Amino acid sequence: MTPLIPFCGAGEALRALLLEIQAAELAPMLRIDAGETLEPETLALPWLEQQFSVR
Repeated sequence: MTPLIPFCGAGEALRALLLEIQAAELAPMLRIDAGETLEPETLALPWLEQQFSVR
């Protein structure tokens, strides 16, 4: 039996590895629960625009 990966586990693991090698976070991690959001782009696109808008 394959062990369960916690919610956002892969993203959290990648983030931890990148921070371990001194990578700089450009924005906080966005967590979208597929069980609650049928169309993730409705949350992701406004977040992207907010985080990376050119001012």
